[in-house]
Amino acid sequence: MSREKSSRQGGKIFAGPAAAAVLFFLIFLLLFQRFHAAGIPRAPLETASAGKGKERVILLLADRLAYGDLRAAAGPKLAQLLERGAVALMNVRTGRPGSESGYLSLGAGSRAAAGPEGGAAFERGELFEGERAEIIFERCNGSAARGALVHLHVAALREKNEILSYPVTVGLLGEMLKEKGLAAAVWGNADGAAPNRSAVMIAMDSGGTVQAGAVGEELLQ
Repeated sequence: MSREKSSRQGGKIFAGPAAAAVLFFLIFLLLFQRFHAAGIPRAPLETASAGKGKERVILLLADRLAYGDLRAAAGPKLAQLLERGAVALMNVRTGRPGSESGYLSLGAGSRAAAGPEGGAAFERGELFEGERAEIIFERCNGSAARGALVHLHVAALREKNEILSYPVTVGLLGEMLKEKGLAAAVWGNADGAAPNRSAVMIAMDSGGTVQAGAVGEELLQ
């Protein structure tokens, strides 16, 4: 994308609909601190954790955001995390160009391929083209939706990657977490003219669902 528009609100970086640097996973810890301070129930976050007193892995995804940009405009809370924690850079090899392939590759642990269909993830009950997301999910994938978030085209993603010359397991990370009794959650989106929730492909299981989170358009209001 050539146009960039971003602003800082409440110590977090948000991106406009046409932004090249897109905050995809809202920072779990920042949400936890903000909700706790405001006295807002933390049920969604607690549902996504392995239990009270357990540690969490916080994954912040910012599409095309350079490390220098992050350090320069992190805001006080994220800057504090960067100072206290460890920072590393990682390059993701993919099966085809595009950000969608990068997100799917992270979740599959292999060089996966995805296209614009990678952004078609929704909350249960969310409307898309006049229908509830879980109804479209069942029609497209042949199974009932289980979880707070559903990816409408997980079956198509599996078919696309089955023709590659090496094995790709769509939803591998989500399946491994379930096997260990752990849960994943996704907060945030990069919606523009069309819904763009590609980060769901990292956390979803092989059935295309994620246990907890929020990716709806209300997050950008």
